[in-house]
Amino acid sequence: MPRLQGDGLGAGVVMGIACPVQMRRGIALAPAASQLSFMNALENESEKPDIVLVCAEYNAALALSEAISWGNVVGIASADTPASIVITDVPAVTGIPALLEVVNEPMLMVLDANRGLVIADPEGMEVAFYQAELNHLAPRTRFFLEGVHLPAETQDGKTVLAPGTVHTMEEVKIAIEQGADMVYVPAGCSAIVFDGETDEQRESLLHLIESTAGKPILLGDDYSIPPMVLLEAGVKAEITLALPLQMHLDGYGLGELAEELQQAEADCVSSGALSAPPRLAAAVRAEDLPEEEMLAFFVEKLAMRGATRLITQELEAKQLDMLTACARSQGMPVYVEVNNCDEEHLKTLIAAGAGGLIVPASHVQHCKQFIRTCSFSESREQLLDTLQKQEENS
Repeated sequence: MPRLQGDGLGAGVVMGIACPVQMRRGIALAPAASQLSFMNALENESEKPDIVLVCAEYNAALALSEAISWGNVVGIASADTPASIVITDVPAVTGIPALLEVVNEPMLMVLDANRGLVIADPEGMEVAFYQAELNHLAPRTRFFLEGVHLPAETQDGKTVLAPGTVHTMEEVKIAIEQGADMVYVPAGCSAIVFDGETDEQRESLLHLIESTAGKPILLGDDYSIPPMVLLEAGVKAEITLALPLQMHLDGYGLGELAEELQQAEADCVSSGALSAPPRLAAAVRAEDLPEEEMLAFFVEKLAMRGATRLITQELEAKQLDMLTACARSQGMPVYVEVNNCDEEHLKTLIAAGAGGLIVPASHVQHCKQFIRTCSFSESREQLLDTLQKQEENS
């Protein structure tokens, strides 16, 4: 079961039959269905097989992908690292020098563009793990089909998530019953062990994952949970770390942790251990924010250091509006920790562009009901009028 590390292009995890592409006089030849040793089994299948093109040159395989009619090209693996990269909807892993030595005949292959990983001829356990990821299933996942668990949309179609804040395991149960879109666990609360032995941290985090029954977890870590524990937990649940900024560090703490996670994941790959990295979110306080003219640059730096979303406490409406605009340009939603669940206040936060309202566990259902009665466009117009009047009067 060779595990080959390269550079991921695009995103996604796919599984299919590896089809080596033959080169003749510098020209890539499209593989034929008859070349597959799997064909005896496939002849009885009505659907086209999923295949992963394996080639010396990425661009050659990409050009061939549209020419193959007998199978669905779901991924590309190449030995080279292309000078000019064209990223398509087909995930790929490039820059694997030993690829063609290992994969020189059709075999089952897992291609993980998120991790830049190719697994040739995977064993049953690997297949089961990646099949679960393909189906977006985590162990012990429960399907929440009731309307209360659907994400809330405003009347004009803007989705605003409602994570529920929990401090104890009892509140976790309340958040689930209320239909929280995520379970937010602040740093230092008693729901899990933040400061303790590694085994205690691992056990408490796994217990939390079981209790959330497949709900995504927003974990307010203060850099106290070891990377290896986070990678192990990531296999079982979708975890996002909300990390306080360390302004004295070049990477604000985010970049430094991202490097530690990458190294720990490389160790997992070399040892054959399953791992999945958490997403990183920057927990931004009002005092962390620079002056208006530097805000866009500041948010861009956070994105470059690995932040996928911003978590902030309640800000003034103008400040939040500017922050969400800058974050939106980087593809990052902004979640606001809400203490005051007054409807007018929630309306202002929605109008300012908040992508998520983090409310106490017991207020989740009320918050989602209000979001569904709210018009984003009308609220937005009212907020802009208010901000303009404030500016004129100042």
